[in-house]
Amino acid sequence: MGDFLAYELLPIVLNMTLTASIVIAFVLLARLALRRAPRICSYALWLVVLFRLLCPVSLTADISLMGLLDTPVTEVTARTSAAAYVPRDVVHNPEPSVTLPVPGVGEAITEALPQGEEQTVADPLEAPMAIATILWLTGTAAMVIYGVVSLLRLRRRLVGAVPLEKGVYLADHISTPFVLGLVRPKIYLPSALPEGERSYILLHERHHIRRLDHVVKLLAFLALCVHWFNPLVWLMFVLLGRDMEMSCDEAVMKKLGEAVRADYSASLLRLATGRKIIAGAPLAFGEGDTRDRVKNVLRWKEPKLWLVILSAAVVVVFAVVCGTNADNKSTVQTKATENGMEITLTIKEPVRSYAVYEEVYQDGRLVSGKPVLISGFSEDHWEAMPYRHTFTLRTEAAQLTGGGYSGKLDI
Repeated sequence: MGDFLAYELLPIVLNMTLTASIVIAFVLLARLALRRAPRICSYALWLVVLFRLLCPVSLTADISLMGLLDTPVTEVTARTSAAAYVPRDVVHNPEPSVTLPVPGVGEAITEALPQGEEQTVADPLEAPMAIATILWLTGTAAMVIYGVVSLLRLRRRLVGAVPLEKGVYLADHISTPFVLGLVRPKIYLPSALPEGERSYILLHERHHIRRLDHVVKLLAFLALCVHWFNPLVWLMFVLLGRDMEMSCDEAVMKKLGEAVRADYSASLLRLATGRKIIAGAPLAFGEGDTRDRVKNVLRWKEPKLWLVILSAAVVVVFAVVCGTNADNKSTVQTKATENGMEITLTIKEPVRSYAVYEEVYQDGRLVSGKPVLISGFSEDHWEAMPYRHTFTLRTEAAQLTGGGYSGKLDI
């Protein structure tokens, strides 16, 4: 357990953050393509990022976008795998290597790492990895403590809140509505909120609860605590909250109609006055994006059915190709033909050489075997071997009268 915490935990986190960073970049591009689609589509894309940030293992599929980027993976089960930009055994591997999605960077790091006897005898990577792990854990603990303290301060401001109806409370010392709680979330409204605005504000908050946004916001903050060193994760946290709030605004507009557009926009502006950012608390009105939310409300229109269907299809395809890992295993498939056998080799990782063997069996027992085709790569050309290369070998043979086959092998 001690070795896992000191030497293997951080590589797992680094692999998750590198994979999620790639997905975040694609989400940013997808948000541009979906800018006219309902905001719920952009919000759903961030859920794929959260999955990548919090789960080190994913399903293996042939259509994964990670395959186009040659993402290295290690098999966990027959159907699942984990990214391996930084191998878990990098500290004690005799030939440690690092593969990064940025060309040239991984190679430069690998060349700087100790190799061979220097690596196995002295274990020079143990101390740097242990120190880096301690720094990462310290940052994570600081983020968690900050979130807990912020939550306790918020609860202290709710002392004296009075119930308005089931699950809804009025509080004097808050300036914006929000949802608080995980298992039984409660809605808190400012006491100064005009009664005429409560109906659609409550509709907004209850839509958050019904959609489990308070759980998503907590998961997003936990991901931020784990990956606090990654600036792209901070960007994800901000944009996820913004898309969450705008999608709720659109749900209110769809239910109540455009008649409340002006009053709803005015309420957003009024509740933005004097608001403070409280990390870790799922605030109902997003921090620092009031202008964009008002603009979104003012230009909102009922989306066309075809746009909704197309946007949903894009989200589903995106979740599949970005939420899975590429199948990185080399395979050999054989198929009998009229005069012999067709052999298809799909090589998905560099190899030093390959060979096709001729084996002779008699009464079910191997009598002899020899290679009939050998292709090797010199050390200087190993990297030239493509990661993905498919070719077919065909054997054409005739059955001999005395038993067995005779023929030739062609590529």
